[in-house]
Amino acid sequence: MKDTPVPLAMASDMSVSPAFSSQRLINVYPERARFGGKAPFMLRGVEGLKPYGNIGNGPWRGEVMMAGTLYAVLGTQLWSIPRNTPPENLGTVPGNGYVSMATAGTQIGIATEGYGSFGYDSTGPTFAQITDMDFFGGTSVTALDGYFIWSSGGANPTRFQISALLDVFAYDALDFASAESTSTELIRAYLVGSEVFMMKSDRIEIWYDSGNSDFPFARMSSTIIPKGLAAKYSPAQLDNTMFWVGRDDEAGGTPIVYRANGYVPEVVSTPAVARALAEISDVDLTGLRGVSYIKDNHAFYGILLPRGNAWFYDISEQTWHERSTYAQDRWLGNGFMSAYGKTFVGSHADNTIYELSEGTLMDDDDIPLVAEFTLPAFAGGPALKRCSRLWLDMESGVGISTGQGEDPLIVLNVSDDGGEIYSSDLIANIGKIGQHGYGVEWRMLGQFQTRIHRFRISDPVKRNIIACWGDFH
Repeated sequence: MKDTPVPLAMASDMSVSPAFSSQRLINVYPERARFGGKAPFMLRGVEGLKPYGNIGNGPWRGEVMMAGTLYAVLGTQLWSIPRNTPPENLGTVPGNGYVSMATAGTQIGIATEGYGSFGYDSTGPTFAQITDMDFFGGTSVTALDGYFIWSSGGANPTRFQISALLDVFAYDALDFASAESTSTELIRAYLVGSEVFMMKSDRIEIWYDSGNSDFPFARMSSTIIPKGLAAKYSPAQLDNTMFWVGRDDEAGGTPIVYRANGYVPEVVSTPAVARALAEISDVDLTGLRGVSYIKDNHAFYGILLPRGNAWFYDISEQTWHERSTYAQDRWLGNGFMSAYGKTFVGSHADNTIYELSEGTLMDDDDIPLVAEFTLPAFAGGPALKRCSRLWLDMESGVGISTGQGEDPLIVLNVSDDGGEIYSSDLIANIGKIGQHGYGVEWRMLGQFQTRIHRFRISDPVKRNIIACWGDFH
């Protein structure tokens, strides 16, 4: 078995029995070789969170782009964040939970959790709570063809109401309809392309602009997505469709991640993702946020959990990986928005806005961005095998000029009992700056029948891992 390949992990897919499937990716993700390469794929480190600025008086709660300008609710304030001029405080949005936001023309609508609904008109400019006596109130908002569309909640849980054309502040008490395929509450009105997905806990109805002069929106007859919404703020658009966290009552009612393939719900969560979602309570599902962004032809749908690691699905590779923030009980991000050629990430902890930056290998300037990858269990067979040498093929010579990372290290831990207990740290050098082709290896690693290899890099250097080999006999 000399010079035997040890397969890399392709995803975070740890089984209930790590002895069966131990592979896990934290702050790294796979990238396939499309037209030939040294290996079928490599593991690539995620981007760090580079501070962009401090705005407002609290964490990121929601965002929207209008006329090329980013608007976000940060703490209890709505801010415009232009490309080249200072941010501007536009008004007060009470509460501390997520908000939904939508734009039509020169206006923005904002729905809060129990603190009222608000509008902003940039031509005034005017910011105010919506007080029209014919307005039913809004639990979520979206917009299509110049109309703001609000789910109403309250005494009429299936009802939604539309604004006057291009006027977030004006309403008619007769301009409403009901998503009444079932009597369950309409949780979220969400725009997908040119259609409005009316999302309930047990199903999703599809509505569109029919052009009717009395009431412009009509339900697409006989079209139902039979899987509903479990986490109100989980929907996100990507790849010309929508991803969301729903439930499948036929599968025990636990949260599942879906992708709409047309009007057919496709399950994209794995058992590992489903277990992570099942560990959080229904209350915590209100603090779950779905996000999306694209980087280097990788399109990601992310689930930001209020506790534990965030999970990201790479549509390009159809694999999941995790993201964590060192020494914190959850990942640092609370919301995403791509604007001005950057991807902004708002903090869940304070008023900091970050930029996802590939050249940044720390989080928030001083938090280590720790990459950890656990390989599939390597079975040597029923007889004991001895590992005389383990070699990791990775981009080496990536040390930085001074400080931490000048002489970068990688840590290996091994487990020979199915992932119950791991060895002490076994440390190897990645290579100082310019030492390309540096051998990253460990020797005399003892005997085993089945072994799990776990690697960790905390120095702020590039993490591109290509292959793993071992000398076994």
